[in-house]
Amino acid sequence: MDTLELIETDKSIELYDRSLNLAGTYTDSAEFITKRNRNFLLKYLVSGTILLASPNASLIDRKISITENSENLDYYLQTYNDYIEMPISQYLKGVNDIFSVSKFCIRDIIKDIISFRTLSDKWDGYGAIPLEVESATNAISLTHLVGDLFASKLKDFYPNPNGTISFNWENESEETISLEIGNMQMSYYVELNSSEVVYRNNIDINAKEASKLSEFISVL
Repeated sequence: MDTLELIETDKSIELYDRSLNLAGTYTDSAEFITKRNRNFLLKYLVSGTILLASPNASLIDRKISITENSENLDYYLQTYNDYIEMPISQYLKGVNDIFSVSKFCIRDIIKDIISFRTLSDKWDGYGAIPLEVESATNAISLTHLVGDLFASKLKDFYPNPNGTISFNWENESEETISLEIGNMQMSYYVELNSSEVVYRNNIDINAKEASKLSEFISVL
């Protein structure tokens, strides 16, 4: 494996491969580059550009390594991760969160809840009954108590054969919330990667319980 020599001055960055008699100089913005603390990776990109632009570039058909004797590689890689890679990753995640659109909206959810009331008996081909009035009323009430967050991350909702209605939320990490609403109460369980499964059974449908459910939905 041959070695390339990278020489940095205040005005230029020069690259030599003495075995092939290859040389190149990068002067554009060199002063700016050399003044940056995080110039390590950029200099290597520059060196690659110099090589490819060299007259004898076609001779380079072997593996090479570039020596850098002024700074520590681990330091620059960590700096790159802290100040460039991670901020970009966090920014893109934020953009994705802002522009990710749920396939449901509260208005459509309420319309579908009402439509489940019109199902006929044995709508599943067996002994299922339509969504019951109280269950439908409780579901609509809960959507108003939770607000727009109710539609966030909502994966699916459907009537159950026993006259209740279920809602399922899920995120990209496959963390889930499953909720069933009946005539009197509701039950749900929460499965998050960062904590144990939470199961709340037969609890009242009110503002306090809706607030607790909202907290779980918000962390998905």
